[in-house]
Amino acid sequence: MISHLKKIGYTKIGLLGSSYGGIACTMATSKTDDTFLLVLIAPVSDYKALYKIRLSEDERKKWKEDGFIDSFDLKLSYEYYEDFENNNGYESAKNISIPTLIIHGDADVVVPIEQSIKLKELIKNSKLEILNGAGHSCKINHSKEKCLNLSANFIQNISKSYI
Repeated sequence: MISHLKKIGYTKIGLLGSSYGGIACTMATSKTDDTFLLVLIAPVSDYKALYKIRLSEDERKKWKEDGFIDSFDLKLSYEYYEDFENNNGYESAKNISIPTLIIHGDADVVVPIEQSIKLKELIKNSKLEILNGAGHSCKINHSKEKCLNLSANFIQNISKSYI
């Protein structure tokens, strides 16, 4: 997508991703010099750690035997779990130096806030905004508007410096 946007004339490309989209944007940004900002909302950085918390060793073995598991209304193949080794947000973060805003709710029960705290330490030019009482992707406690305002203000402020 970044290549396509460049091809049709865009010169300032920023990425915003939430949850799984957060790791996708982290990985994409780490592989290019063509983005100028990054916004991550409750990003997953280490899926393997999530599933080690969510599932017991026996449940992971059963997942492997069955070949799939139902997770958050999705049917996930065991290959998805095995591929976590190739999709590590922390490793990708080490290659990012563009301005980055990470937003995470302290009441997120889907992705532990510790993942965003660690991610902030790894991305050189990043800021972490913790929203009190906010759940995953800012969906509870009237946090959506605050999340959107933080994102918009960050994008606007960074964009001004590139004009």
